[in-house]
Amino acid sequence: MPSTRATRSQLSASAGQLVPSSDDAAAGAPLSSSSAMNALNASSSKKTNAAAAAHASSKPAGQTNKKNTKVSSKPLTQENKQDAPPPPPPTLAKKSTTTKQQQQQTKTTTTTTTATTTTKPNKSRTPVQTSVASAFDACQRSSAAHRKCARMLVEARDNCEGDAFFTAFAAALHPVLLCYRRDPHIERLVRFVVTFATARPEGHEEEADAFVENLLNFLLRYATATDRAVRFRVAQVVGDVLNSLSDDASIDDDVWDAVQEGMLQRLSDKVPLVRAMACRALARLQDGGDDGDFADCQITEAFLLMLRRENNASVRKMALSSIVACDATVPAIVERTRDDSDAVRRQAYAVLSEKVGVENLTIAQRAAVLQRGLGDRTPTVKSACASMVKAWLNGPCDGDALKLLSLLDVETNEGAAAAALRSLLSDSVLDAIALAEQRPLKKDDVLTPEQALLARIIVEHLASLTEKQSREVAVSLGAVMEVAAAQSERSLDALEKALPESMADLVKLCAGPAAKLSATEDNKSAARFVLRQLLACGAHMETSDGASRENASKLLQSLLAEAPVGMASGDAPLAGDGGDGNFEEALAAFAARVHGAAEGGVVLLEMACKLAEEWKLEEEGGEGAHCCWVQVLTIIALAARIACAGGANACAVTLQAIEPALALARGAVSSEEPAVRAAAVRALGLHAQMASCRPALVATVPLLAKAVSADDDKVASAAADALGDLLLLFGVSAVDEAVEDGEDGGVVGVLASCVDGRGGDVRASASTALAKLVLCGRLRSAEEEQDSGVHATAEHVLGGLLLAWTASPEEEERLQQTLTVFFDTYAQTGAAHHRVMGRALLAPLRAALRAGRKTTTAMLKCARGVLVTPVAEGMVDSDLGHSALGRMLLAEALSASASKTSDAKAYVTGVSAIIGVLEPHFSESREAREVVAMADSLLAKMGRATHAAKNVRTFRDACAAAVVDEEGLTEEDLAIVLSQAEKVVEAHVEDVGAPFEEQ
Repeated sequence: MPSTRATRSQLSASAGQLVPSSDDAAAGAPLSSSSAMNALNASSSKKTNAAAAAHASSKPAGQTNKKNTKVSSKPLTQENKQDAPPPPPPTLAKKSTTTKQQQQQTKTTTTTTTATTTTKPNKSRTPVQTSVASAFDACQRSSAAHRKCARMLVEARDNCEGDAFFTAFAAALHPVLLCYRRDPHIERLVRFVVTFATARPEGHEEEADAFVENLLNFLLRYATATDRAVRFRVAQVVGDVLNSLSDDASIDDDVWDAVQEGMLQRLSDKVPLVRAMACRALARLQDGGDDGDFADCQITEAFLLMLRRENNASVRKMALSSIVACDATVPAIVERTRDDSDAVRRQAYAVLSEKVGVENLTIAQRAAVLQRGLGDRTPTVKSACASMVKAWLNGPCDGDALKLLSLLDVETNEGAAAAALRSLLSDSVLDAIALAEQRPLKKDDVLTPEQALLARIIVEHLASLTEKQSREVAVSLGAVMEVAAAQSERSLDALEKALPESMADLVKLCAGPAAKLSATEDNKSAARFVLRQLLACGAHMETSDGASRENASKLLQSLLAEAPVGMASGDAPLAGDGGDGNFEEALAAFAARVHGAAEGGVVLLEMACKLAEEWKLEEEGGEGAHCCWVQVLTIIALAARIACAGGANACAVTLQAIEPALALARGAVSSEEPAVRAAAVRALGLHAQMASCRPALVATVPLLAKAVSADDDKVASAAADALGDLLLLFGVSAVDEAVEDGEDGGVVGVLASCVDGRGGDVRASASTALAKLVLCGRLRSAEEEQDSGVHATAEHVLGGLLLAWTASPEEEERLQQTLTVFFDTYAQTGAAHHRVMGRALLAPLRAALRAGRKTTTAMLKCARGVLVTPVAEGMVDSDLGHSALGRMLLAEALSASASKTSDAKAYVTGVSAIIGVLEPHFSESREAREVVAMADSLLAKMGRATHAAKNVRTFRDACAAAVVDEEGLTEEDLAIVLSQAEKVVEAHVEDVGAPFEEQ
């Protein structure tokens, strides 16, 4: 049905009537609600209105007998003919017959500004009709007139007897229901209707409630109309009225039931806007029942179902804003923070902030929403989450950051708690300088985990702020420099107050938690957490004097000497106990700060060898020995890591002392425990990076490649990470040369086979390594000259990654997140990347086709999303490669269209969706003419009325714009073109097979 657009003159409702304008020449079918129309036919006032309207329509366009009626300033064109609204029902007005002469007169009399004509009032109007018409006309011009018009209609309603007023009001409302487009003056009129309907003047409450009941009953008769505009406006007005009613309004239960039934039906409407308005209308009708848990509420259940299954993002957003917050709905609201729509995620955080509150979320839910929201790549979503954190702080926490941290279990959810504090500090909700002055670290303090984390984040924030302000001072002049210098000095003073006065004080501050580690307490995690935060603070302190370094070294050695207790323990803080290694990383960073990167690595290596000797790792293999092996190997790996970060000098110093530790790692590779082998693989891979020489690669790469191919998942994942780092650092050729008689495809081929054949962490690690290689240009594309020994091209790797991205289950979150970020970044960073993606697309499409329709659909959707990603400014050249890709996809669709199965039709539709978003560029007119001929051939096979044909036609028209001459192709030429295109396709999908060849 054509869209319905009403001008102000049409909605002026003179005598409660939609007066036809010149735009009504293209009017459509009338409103389909026969029962309501029959009721209105019985009203004698409608006959008068119809006569008045007929009289008005007989006048030339631009003239009217209405008072203060605005004439449309929009000239009559073919476009607004199509957009014109359908006429009112025949019982309300006679259909206008506008001649070409009248249309021409309308063009002449219409100006660029809205004109107002004043004529004598129609004598056939009743006083109430005049009042309603005047009010409806005035309220369209400005919202400021709404209250005045509402008072005028209240007076008119009081002076009327029976249903005369409502009959006039309903007749005036009819034209509004026909308008689908949300023009400003129409929306002002709808707001006025709601304002008047929900107004309850003192002493007129009963009349107001009766009017609302009549209005709702009147609207519900049209809730099932065939016109989408009517269904939309009915749901909109019903929703606005219900949400604007005061709490003391008295509405009959039968009306509530009718509204609920009618709007529940509209939740399944085929028009998304109607479904969204129906959600809003049902928001206040949710019933918690006797227990107040909404377990038996039909509306709440419908909202929960929509949040899971609704495809339209705007409807999900409206359902999210309408659903009540209770124990049954909170998990669904939290789940929407993972929605693929930015608007829905933003609305989810708004609902969590306004309706749910932090006290109604579990600790796990609090941490999850913070981690997702504050790490979101969309600024608006991140800002909404930051506002939620601010509401949590200023609400139940009374502005106390420690209370907020106590709600998050900082030991378990350190990342989420730290992100929340950084957000509050960066938004100046918390004053870091004031907090530093209020909470200085003193040597005698006994800190809780929350206090320790807050102290670390304050120190890190002030250190970052001081560095930033120092850079501003360096590039500023005059008064600006003085202001920046004063700010930097204030931040530096606050940083000094936040830190202990000396390294000796920090050591004493750490002595308390360290003593708890040596005690026989069951739970040592809190003490270790506090220690880790204090050691991180020590990274910002001066260690210039020897006494401070000596005290810090003693503390470091005492903490490193702690032995793991075994993985069976309930407390697993150390890496040897199965921990995450954060404590050991904090110790390594502290060692680098105290001794420097070079000497710090040596200290760690010496400590690792000493511990191996004390624990007799090479002599005994009793219970718990593998835990000690993992602990020692973790320390060795950290020594190599801080040496690599320290530069060439640090690496050279560390290499001189690493041989004894390296022997331990090589011996651990043959351990029976996967955890020990994985730790050894990490240590050997970091040693190869640090050595930066061929002998180290020759000794390490074959071992890593073997581990990736045949070892346990934990070991293979660590080996894949190590191989990816070596490939990125030394290049593909250098790493392949270190493998004698390697597999076909080299080391990259080994990683690619993991992407295809392994799962879980192994596939995630291998995919991450390959994605880094492609993004950094370590893998050449097929159109570039290949380095010696490089067998896998960027196209081959991209095809495997694209297939892994779409075929992997949702449980593999690391893989999904990594590849989502990679493909988005890769498509933005160069037009050449679009060309590579185009050449890589067909092979994974064919492979997905054999994996099932679900995988194929996901592949087509993801590929389309990548290809429509815009290239960043400054990285665009004249050709994105979409012309060649479009040619191949047309050939693919022509080949698949030979099959008549449902899978083949779905595949052609998906391929056509990709074709429709391409931006072709041709250097020669003949190339464009050949593609146009291929598109015409495909359109002839699929039929021109389908959605797929529309996409193909869009691409075809874009190609046709590049055709200079009108000469077409003969049938022989077209056959040659198709044959050449098929050969190009087969060159890109070798060994994959033709689509639907079994048919």
